Parts: sequence; structure tokens; C-alpha cells
Amino acid sequence: MGPSLLLEDAFHRWTSRRQIRYVRAVGLREADGLLRSTYDQIRRDFLLAPPWLLHSCLPELLAGFWCAFRESLIAAPANRAQREAIAEGVAETNRCPYCADVHSFMLDGAVLRTSQSRTDSTIAACREWALATRTPGAAILRQPPFSNTDAPQMIGTALVFHYLNRMVSVYLGDSPLPSQRLARAAATATLGARIANIQANPGESLALLPHAPVPEWLNWANSNAAVAKAFARFAAAAEEAAGEYVPGDVRELLDKHVAAWSGEDPGLDSAWLNNAITSVSPASQPAAKLALLTACAAYRVDEQTVAAFRKRHPSDAELVALTAWASYAAMRRTASWLVDV
Repeated sequence: MGPSLLLEDAFHRWTSRRQIRYVRAVGLREADGLLRSTYDQIRRDFLLAPPWLLHSCLPELLAGFWCAFRESLIAAPANRAQREAIAEGVAETNRCPYCADVHSFMLDGAVLRTSQSRTDSTIAACREWALATRTPGAAILRQPPFSNTDAPQMIGTALVFHYLNRMVSVYLGDSPLPSQRLARAAATATLGARIANIQANPGESLALLPHAPVPEWLNWANSNAAVAKAFARFAAAAEEAAGEYVPGDVRELLDKHVAAWSGEDPGLDSAWLNNAITSVSPASQPAAKLALLTACAAYRVDEQTVAAFRKRHPSDAELVALTAWASYAAMRRTASWLVDV
């Protein structure tokens, strides 16, 4: 086994599904049908790691999210470094150390084989834009540092990480990468550079799921058919999972709360949370609490919050569907101020 494969094998061990909290992930050897097809494409075009595995109890949701992720971040290699800078910046503003470190690593890999560097003005500007994506009205949002042609992939990358950071904060821990400087440098030079420079043709993920109509809120993506169709599939899968598994009164409360949210971090104060959940029945309050925390302060979700939810909702599918719907709702709300400026 060559050095690159050895490092990739080590990375798989670092990002083992044993890191996933609260749910049992379906492994590659167990997967079949849509789940196996999605896993195979993720392995080909990216890396099959815990952020994907934690969705495995809902294969349609995983496939839908992968479509949006792939067509935004991975497809068409031009500007990959700028998109990795956006991924890193969004993760930082969402207080997600796992994603911030992984995509800092990917950014290093993306610039390694080019003449760019982290200090390149376009890369730095994209990161600055990403850091402002939870600040409606920020000047840089009115004048983004990318062209209209590139906008669907750039905005799409920001939005998929506003979703993913929340899910990772709930189910995963800190960075899976080695802290040792030499090990990290070696991994960047081989695995990071390889993954960040994969040539992925746009639109290939769309065959995983059937056509879904493009909702009006995705108008920002219409100039890139692959991105628009991918997000439409993700939206349909998220809504289907929520309709099946998330209590109606919780969905209604979450949608109402997120519609009035402007990206602010509520911090450690719980008065807003305790006040908000009084509008649903006592039986629904643990689910409402978990949903609101996931949407607005995912880093605060803890074992007690999840345990209270699981007393009435014991299945993995119920837990993943609820947290996914909350993450999706926050992502969709974020889109409203990224494109309506």
C-alpha cells in the first residue's frame, strides 16, 4: 500500500463512525439500494465520513443533501479554493470546529496545486463574505466577491454548510484530524490535495433521486440547473422526512420562530427557549426544545436534551428527521438575506 493510501486509511480511522453520537450509522458493507448508491458516489467524489453516515437511517434525506453538497462545493473544479474558504468561514461563524478544521484542511489541499495561497485576495474575500452570512444587512452581502455566474455554487456552498454545521454540532465532536504538524502536513499534501482536486462533472448526483419542482425560494440558483435541481431534491427530501416524523405543532413553532430569527446567537441564556416551548403541549416540549436549539444554537444540544426527546421518540429516524428539519429551516432562513439584498 502506497503512502497516499496509507494516509487515506488512517483518515478513515480518524473519522470512524464510532465518533457519531446518539444514532447507529449504517456502514458501507451493510448498505444497499439508494443508500449504497449514494455511498458509492460520495466515496468516488469526496470521502465517506461521519457527516454522511449520521444521515444513513434516512437514505432519501442523505441522497438529497449529498446532491446539494456535491453540485455546490465539488462539481466543476474552478474556484474550489474559494468555495472551501466559504465552507471554512461558515463553519467558524456557526461555531462548528469539526467542519472548520476539515475544510481548512481542504482549503490547504485546494491551494497546494495552484499558484494561489490562503492570502489570495479572492479567497480572503470569499471567507470574509462567509463570516458575514449570519449578519443580515452586512455590506459585503450586498456586494459579494464573486460573479453572478459563480453565485449559485458560492451561495449553495454557504447554505449547505449552514445545514451541515448544525447536524455535525449535534452528532459529532471536535476535529477528526491529527493535531501533529507533520502528520497534518503529510495528509494535506496527499489526501487533502487529492480530494480537493477531484474532477466531478456537474449534475451526476441528480440520478440518485427523482425530479422535484424547484420552489420559489431557490430562484437564486436558476442560472445553474444542476445546483437548482439538486437543492430542489434536498428540499423535497427534508420536507418528506419532516412530514413523516416531526410533530406538526413542533414544525409550526419552529417555522414561526425561525421566520423571526436574524442569525443572532442566543448564547447560554435559556429564557427565550423556555418561553417559546410553552406554546406547544407538554408532550411536545422536549422535541420543540431540541428543534429550536438545533436551529439557533446547535452547539448547546447535549445528552440531556436528546434523552428527553427520545423518551417519546425512540427511533433514530425521528431524531435525525427532527434535527435535519431544524437545520434545514435555519438554512432556508439564511438564504432569505443572502439573496434578497
